[in-house]
Amino acid sequence: MNNARKILAGALSAFMVLSSTTSVLAVADSAEALSPDVKIISVEDEKIVYFNAFTGVVKEINPALNPDGSVSAEKTFVLTESVDGSLTQFIINKDTFWATDASLKAGSVVTGYYDATRPVIMIYPPQYVAEVMVVDLPEGQNVKTDRFDENLLSSDQWLKLNLSDETQILLENGRPFTGELKNRNLVVYYDVTTKSIPAQTTPSKIVVLQEQDDTAELLSELDLQDWASKVPSMSLVVNGKTIQAPAPFAKEDGTVMVPVRAVAEALGFEVKWNNEEKSVTLNKGISFTLYKDYYVYMRTAPIILGAAPDSRGGSTYVPLSFFTEVARMDEAFVKDGQIIINGSAQ
Repeated sequence: MNNARKILAGALSAFMVLSSTTSVLAVADSAEALSPDVKIISVEDEKIVYFNAFTGVVKEINPALNPDGSVSAEKTFVLTESVDGSLTQFIINKDTFWATDASLKAGSVVTGYYDATRPVIMIYPPQYVAEVMVVDLPEGQNVKTDRFDENLLSSDQWLKLNLSDETQILLENGRPFTGELKNRNLVVYYDVTTKSIPAQTTPSKIVVLQEQDDTAELLSELDLQDWASKVPSMSLVVNGKTIQAPAPFAKEDGTVMVPVRAVAEALGFEVKWNNEEKSVTLNKGISFTLYKDYYVYMRTAPIILGAAPDSRGGSTYVPLSFFTEVARMDEAFVKDGQIIINGSAQ
C-alpha cells in the first residue's frame, strides 16, 4: 500500500512539473505576438518546482486534536475555498512563516505556499502543510515564495530577482541576512514586474526561510559510526564562503563539533585563549572553559548545551549549536554535506 501511494504521489508530482513547464513554453511561443515589449529569456526544461500555492477565502478555522482528545497548541486546520469553488485545507504549525501582519479569520483572503516535493495524501479536500501563509495582502503588493537559483531565478521559471541597495534581506526573526541567496527558499515582496518571460522585478524585501537541519534525518537513517565517518569531510561554510579550518568531527552521540577559532574569526569575533585557565573568550562577553559544559554569554545565566568544548590536534572545538545558542548567530545547521553558519559578531 505504501509503495502504491508513493508511486501515485510521484506520478502526480511529475504531472504537475510537466504541466508547469508546458505552460511556460506555451506562453513563450506566443509572447512576441502578444506584445512588442515582451523579451524572451530562455529557460531550462525539466526544472524541479519546489513550492506550489493555493489562494482562497477562509471558510473555517479548526484546532487540531492530540491523540488523547485534547486541543493541540501547535497545529491548526484552515479550510479555504477558491473562486471556482475548489477547497483546500492548510495545516498551520509552529514552523509556518506568516508573510503579512493581518490576523487570520473567517473571510480572510489567503495564499498558502506548500512544499511541492512532498507526497500528498489522497483525500478530499487535499491537505497541505503551509510553509508560508499570506493573509489579506495589501493592494499593490505581491509576495512569492520559491527556491531561487544562482541567477536568482525561481524554480518555476516565472520570476527573476534584480537586487538593489534598497532591498531589505532578512531572516525570519527580522535580523539582517548576510549570506548568499542562491539555492535558498525565499519569500519575496515586490510591486511591479517587467513583461519579459521570466518576469523580472526589484524586490523591496526578501525573507530567507530557515533551512531544515539534515542531522536528525541522517541520524535516523545511518548508525552513529557511519555518521561520524561523514562529518570530517564536510566543508565549513560561513556567510556563504567556504573557510579553511581543521576538520569537524562528531561525538559518540552524533553531536557535530566544529573548530571555534576558524569559524568565530570568519564571523568577525576576536578570539583569545587563556592557557592557564584553559578557557576561550570571544570579544568581551562570550567565554567557556575546555571540557566544561558551561558557556557564558555576557552576564546572563550559564548556558548548558549537552556537550562540552573539546580539543583535537591542538584546536578547540565546540558543538555546532554554540553559534546560535551562545554566540547568537542567525543560523547553524548541516545541509547537503555542508556545515553552514550565518551571522556576524555584534
